[in-house]
Amino acid sequence: MVVNSSAPSGAVDHSGPAVSVITPCYNAERYLEQTIQSVMAQSFADWELLIVNAASTDDTLAIAERYAAQEPRIRILSRTERLGPGPARNLAIGEARGRYIAFLDADDLWMPEKLERQIGAMRAQGLVFTHTGYRLIDQHGLEFGNPITPPATVTHAELLYSCTISCLTTVYDSHVLGKQYMPDILQSEDYALWLNLLKRTPHAVGLPDALARYRIHPGSLSRGKLRKSLYQWVVLRQEEKLGVPRAVFYFLSYAIRGLLKSKNYRAFVQAKVKALYRKSSKPADAM
Repeated sequence: MVVNSSAPSGAVDHSGPAVSVITPCYNAERYLEQTIQSVMAQSFADWELLIVNAASTDDTLAIAERYAAQEPRIRILSRTERLGPGPARNLAIGEARGRYIAFLDADDLWMPEKLERQIGAMRAQGLVFTHTGYRLIDQHGLEFGNPITPPATVTHAELLYSCTISCLTTVYDSHVLGKQYMPDILQSEDYALWLNLLKRTPHAVGLPDALARYRIHPGSLSRGKLRKSLYQWVVLRQEEKLGVPRAVFYFLSYAIRGLLKSKNYRAFVQAKVKALYRKSSKPADAM
C-alpha cells in the first residue's frame, strides 16, 4: 500500500544500509540504465537502490530486473497502476532501510564521489538535511550552461520565497527527522517535503560542488510555467496552510524572482531545448 504524506513517521531499520536511494520510474527505458550505473559507480558503497516501476509499458522493468539480478543492493518495487511522483517516492521511502534518504530520478545522474562527499560531510558535521550543486546535461549526456550552486544554508522562511533545493541532490537523515513523505500532488511535491523537513531542523545545508547532472530532454519538458505556478500556490495554501494574504505575498515573490533570473541564461537554455525538440522530431532518414 502506498504511504501518503499524512502517515506517521515510520520505524527505521537501523541494521540496513547507510543510504536508501529512491528512483521512481515510468517508461524510463532510454536513460534508466545510465542512472543505475551512476549509482553503482559510487565510491561510497553502503547504499541500496529502490526502483519503483509504476505500470511502465516499455522495457523499464526488464532493465531494472536485469541489474537487480546481478546487484543485491538493488530492490524493485513494481506496481501495475500508475503512480504520481509523490506516491511512487513514498512507496520507496516506506520500504527504505537506510538512515539517509536520497533521491535520484530515472533520467538523471550522480558523479561517482557524490555520496562519499555528501554523506561524509553530514557525518562529520552532524548535518541532517543537505543538497548539492549540479549541472545540466542534454539527452546525449553533454553538459551545457553554468553549474547551479545552492545557497550555503536555507531556512523554512527563506524557502517560502522560492525553491532553491534540487531533488536529485537532496539527502535527509531519517534517524533524526523521521521518515517524512511527499504529498500526493502532481507537481512541487518535493518542494512541499523540503518545507516540511525545515519545520524539523533549522536549515538545509547546500554543498557547492556540482555532484549531480540534471537531464533536459523533450520528455522532461511537459511541465509549463503556468502549471508550475499553480502548484506553487497549492503548496502554499494546501500544504503550508498559509492564509490568503501571506500566500499571495510569497506567490508574487516567487513570480518576480522567476522574472528576474538571468535573461541570457534562460535564453541559452531555451535555445538548447528547442534544438533538442528539432533533433528528436526529425524522421530517421533525415538524420
